[in-house]
Formats: sequence, C-alpha cells, structure tokens
Amino acid sequence: MSESKDSSPSDILRGVQLIRSVDPAERMRGIHILMAVRHDPRVLQVFEYLYEDDSDPSVRREAWHALTHTGPAIPGPKPVAAPQVEEKPSSDSPPSPTLATAEEPPAAPARRRRTLFLLDPVNVRLVAGESRSNARRKSSGRVPLALAGLLLLAVVLWVLVLPGWVTWYHLRQDGVSVTGHITGLQVRGGRYYAEYRFEAERGSSAAQRTGEQRITRGAYERLESDAPVTVTYLPGDPQVSRLEETNPADQWRVGLTLTAGGLTVLCIGSALLGLDQRRHSRRMPRGWRVLRGQLIECGGRLDEDGDFKIRLRYRFRAPDGQVIVGQTSQIRNDLKDSALPPSGAPVAVYYRRDGVYRLL
Repeated sequence: MSESKDSSPSDILRGVQLIRSVDPAERMRGIHILMAVRHDPRVLQVFEYLYEDDSDPSVRREAWHALTHTGPAIPGPKPVAAPQVEEKPSSDSPPSPTLATAEEPPAAPARRRRTLFLLDPVNVRLVAGESRSNARRKSSGRVPLALAGLLLLAVVLWVLVLPGWVTWYHLRQDGVSVTGHITGLQVRGGRYYAEYRFEAERGSSAAQRTGEQRITRGAYERLESDAPVTVTYLPGDPQVSRLEETNPADQWRVGLTLTAGGLTVLCIGSALLGLDQRRHSRRMPRGWRVLRGQLIECGGRLDEDGDFKIRLRYRFRAPDGQVIVGQTSQIRNDLKDSALPPSGAPVAVYYRRDGVYRLL
C-alpha cells in the first residue's frame, strides 16, 4: 500500500469524499489518502467503521491494513479456507489436488458486550466505585436545574407573602383597636367583602377613616349595615387597618408560606446533601481518573519460578483525544488454565496525564 508523506487539506477532503462513495474502488482510494493522517483519532474511527460495517470484502481488508499501523482494537483477520467442492474424477484426466485460497477479507465482527478485564482483580472495587460515581453524575445532571427552578418558585412565593406578614406584624405590635361600624356588604366573584368606617386619632386630631376587607360567608350573613365592629389600625398610617373578623386571605397566605418554606428547606437540604456526597465520593487522589480502553493483544507463559505471567498491549483515548498505546505484564496464576481475554476486550486505565498512567 502506498502512502503519501504529506497531504494537503484538499487531499484529505478528497479522501473523505471518496470514503462516502458507493464505488468500493473509490472507498479504497479514500483509505489510501487518509493513511497520511492515520494517527488522527477521527480517521481511526473511520477505518474501524469501514472494517466492521462495509459490505465490500476488499474495502474491509484495506481498512484492516490501515488499522494495523495504529494498533487495532478489534480482532485481526484469520485466513479462511476455501470451501471444498467434490468433483467426480474424469477418466481422461488425473485428479487435481485441493487448492486453498489466500487470505480472505475478515468478516465483520459481531457486536457483542464483553466483560471488563482487570490486570489486577483487587481493583474491582475502585472501578466499580468510579462507575457508580459516573452514573450518579450523569443521572443527576438535571438535578441542579430542577433545584434552581424550585428555588425560583420559592422566591416568588416569598415575594407574594412577605408584605402581608409585615403588615400583620405591625398591626399586632403597634396597632390601636377602636370601635367602628359596617357601612356596606358586597359579593364580588363569589367572595364576600365588608366596608367599614372608624375614627382614627393622629396627633391631637381625629378623623373618619374607611376601609374594606374580605370576610367569610358566615360573617357576611351575620353582619348588618351600621353594626359595630372592632377595627385595628396603625397610628402612624391610619390607611392600614383591619377588622377583627376572619379574613380568608390570611389562610391563603399561611398556605403559600408553608409551601414556600417547604421548597426552601428542600432546596437547601438537597444542596447540602449533594455537597456532602460529593466530598465523600472522592476516592481517588486529585487529578486521577479511570478511563476505559481496549485490549490489543494478550499472551502468557510460565516463568522460571513456575508462575504464569501474562503480557499484553492495550490502548485508550486520553481526555485530549490522543490515542495512547501501552504495554505491561502481570503474574496471573489464576489464568494458567483459563482462556486469556480476546483482542478488543474492554480494560480500565488509571490515568493522570500522558506518561503517568497504569492499567488496572
């Protein structure tokens, strides 16, 4: 396979366009062009896609050869023997020997879920804990937004109820009670209202004041025009007054206050609980994380002491998108009589930065 050392952006664009062609020959040409930038993770994904999903055997073969330059994360092709066809020998010619074809393009591998392979099984708790933390972070991604919405609703409710509570407090602490009289009773929108007048003293003078308040149906049926009632007002502001009768608006304000208080407690409690869980869920040192990778190859043999030692190569994608290939070994006597993990098996990498990582 020929490979260009330098490719211009126009060549790369041409390669991408050829990859999308319906003609297998053009798709193969596209693979040849993109080989110049085969270390780009996006190009690597294109090669893997063609190897796994392309319908043409020749294209899959070329994609496989392209992947072998970068350390594929998928099983390599194996020679496929040609089907044997039995023919009755002719009396005029001697029987010909059976011929086997050369390497055939690999069949697209079946997509199946593979078990995570751990180089050291003792790390299973670390990986499981990090997986649970990631799942919680993903599932709780909408929680802050929901809490913000609830907190906003609580703020709106507090804005609605606080002025009424401030007025109620001032009347209770500083209000002056006098005898007033009902001047009218009305029904508006299914609600009952009472109009009243009273004499309020302000300084050395007194003046007639009027007011209106919502009342209950029972009070509406009991009260009559010019009936005496008790009125409480603020000496400094006689316009602020109330009757000593039950006001349904007060019950509505109490209900909204309880709702606002409940939402506030819920938001604060959820925020504190989230912070506490986040503080206790930091099992790993700062800067470290668990990344998923794939096994390239794995082999094993007995060493001089009779221990079964496995050697493997793996690759993973760093946070910056770079594909890193590593290799390591480990004594695993428990795998002496077991099948070793296949190429493409998922692995976990304990990563901090490029050059500082290890296989778990």
